[in-house]
Parts: sequence; structure tokens; C-alpha cells
Amino acid sequence: MRAAMHQIAKALGGGRSLLAVVAKRGGLVMLDQAVVSGTSFLTAVIIARACGTDGFGVFSLALSAVFLVAGVQASLITTPYTVYCHRYSEQRPRNYSGNALWQFVGLGSIVALLLVTTGVLLQFAPARAFVAPLLLALSAALPALLLREFVRRFAMTHFRLTTLLPMDIGIAAVQLGGLFCLAKYNLLTPAVAYLAIALSCFLAGLPALLSLKNQFKLTPLRSAHDLRRNWSFGRWLLGGQVTFLLTAYSIPWLLAAMCGTADTGLYGACMSVIMLTSPLVQGVCSYLVPQPSESFATGGVPALRQITRFAGGLLGLEFVLFTAVMLFAGEEIAVFVYGDAFIDSGLLIGILALAMTIYALGMVADIGVWAMRHPQLNFAANAAGMMVTVTLATFLIWNI
Repeated sequence: MRAAMHQIAKALGGGRSLLAVVAKRGGLVMLDQAVVSGTSFLTAVIIARACGTDGFGVFSLALSAVFLVAGVQASLITTPYTVYCHRYSEQRPRNYSGNALWQFVGLGSIVALLLVTTGVLLQFAPARAFVAPLLLALSAALPALLLREFVRRFAMTHFRLTTLLPMDIGIAAVQLGGLFCLAKYNLLTPAVAYLAIALSCFLAGLPALLSLKNQFKLTPLRSAHDLRRNWSFGRWLLGGQVTFLLTAYSIPWLLAAMCGTADTGLYGACMSVIMLTSPLVQGVCSYLVPQPSESFATGGVPALRQITRFAGGLLGLEFVLFTAVMLFAGEEIAVFVYGDAFIDSGLLIGILALAMTIYALGMVADIGVWAMRHPQLNFAANAAGMMVTVTLATFLIWNI
């Protein structure tokens, strides 16, 4: 045990002063994640109150597409970059960063083109009236949100927190201010909400990216090599991410198809209450991602086991307490935040809190498996979970 702890300390750099720096950086990451999650939560509150359960249900369905595309970027671009960038010499990371930037631009362009084309075609198709405007709004919002996530992951990987925090605070101010004004004058719809989100991400994200321009060097000759390397590692992450997101967002889509958008909005509102824990989960996981790879390379399985056990135990204890609070007070929180339309949501909130506890513990295990470079195991686990969840959810929604 003592040897393993020594290896962990060595992997983290050793010394009290460096551990103090690690703690400070971790605190800043948690603070930034709190800003991001708080912005998302208040955005959900404004839209739910202004658009009602049906409008919020439509917004939640579109949000599933946002997370799916963001998952593609994380799996194929930013996570492989985080794993491999520190292995290069002093000059090579700038080349690798530049190629990652090209990949981000390519993905955003493809997504925007597909959404614009689909939205234009649906203008002439017998579809629901809100679909085409929503897709056109998403064609602007998705590249903007991908920009934000690219800058965030890049800044976290290189600990450029002085770039990260001001960007997210700026986005929060513009986004929440714009949504509040639109809601006040009864101009807020799901499509308009995504346009406001796009504007805020572009206004704050582009200056943040430009401030990092010295970190990028475009080298087209190396692009194909880096793309192949990212694909060889990221394809399994992509499969796992897609199956996980399909698992998470199959329930809103099943509810919309079998019960209507009102029930989908109720589910989305309850889920947004649970996502108050996101600063804790995402902050810990974002900061934890670079550490296990280094610890595994230095101290092997014992060092990796110590880090994952500590993180899992800490998150597990906190989420057990959170689940207990949600079981007793979750409905009151939902009604206070969203209004009387969300009465009788207490049991659903309690179940979702328990599910979030399991998810948090699973994320710690996922990061450990990534560090050992066996992402195919993540894919297998997520695929099994997707099949069980979709089957049970379909049965329960149909029969209850």
C-alpha cells in the first residue's frame, strides 16, 4: 500500500507545493464546471417557464442531438488529444493541436451543412411546424457549442484556466441575459432559444480560441496520420459514447412517441434538477482524465487502483447523500423552480438521482479503463446497458 501511494505521489509530481497546485487547479476546474452547469440549469428554468411543458419537451429532444454530436467530438478529437498530446516533443504538440483544430472545423462544418440541408427540405415536407425552424436554429447552435467544448477541453488539457473561466462566465452572462429578455417579451421559443445559445457561444468562444492561437500550428502533411491515430483509439470511445447517449436519450424519445411532449418536458425538468450535481461529476472527471494515464504508466495497476478507488469512494458517498435528499425534497425543489405543473414528480426525481449515482461511479471506472488503453471494454459495457435500458423502458412505458 505504501509503495502504491508513493507511486501515485510520483505520478502527480511529488511534493507538497505541487500537490497544492493540483488542488488549486482542481478547485478552478470545479468552479468553471459550476458556472457551466448553473448556466444550463437556469437556461432550462427560463425555457420551461416561458414555453411550458410542450415547448420544453421539444427543447429537450433537440438537446439529445446536441449531446450526441458533442459526444462524437469528444470521442474522436478531444479525448484522444488529451491522451496523446503529452507524449510528444516540445514542437510536436503544436502540430497535433493544429490538426485537432482542423478536425473540429471539419466536424462542425459537416454538421451545420447536414442540418441546413435537412431544415430546408423539411420546409416543403408535411412535417410538424416546429421541426424545420428548429433544425435551422441547431445548424447555428451546434457549431457554436462544439467550439465552446473544444476550447474547454483544450484549456483543461493544458491547464489554461485563465482562458477557460472568463469564457464560460461571458457565455453565462450573454446567454442568460438574452433568454430572460426574450422570455419577458414573449419571444422565446425552442428555436429562438438555440439561436440565443449560439450567439453567446460564438461571442465568448471565438476570442478565447484566438487567445490560444500560439498553441496551434497547422501541418496538413501530418493530418492524415493524426486522424488515423485518433480514429484507432477514438472509434471505441465513439461507440461507447453513442450507445451511452442513446441509452440516456432513448427515454425522452420513447416518451415523446408514446405519451407526448408534455411527459417529455416533465422528464426533462426532473432531469435538470438532478443535473445540479453535474459540477461535481464533470469537474472531478475532467480533472481526473489526464491523471490515471500518467499514474498507470508510472506505477502500474496499483497506482491506478488507488486513484480510482479514492475518486469512486468520494463520489459514492456524496451521491448517496444527494439521493437521500432528492427522495425527500426533490418534488418541492422541482415545483419551486418550475411551477405547479411539475407536482407529483418526487418519485421520478428520486429514481433519477439513484441512476446518477450509478453513472458517476461508472465514469470513474471508464476513466480507469481508458488509462489502460482498453476502450473496447467501455463500448461493450455501454452496449449491454443500452439494450437493457431500451427494452425495459419500452415495456414499462407501454404497460404502466
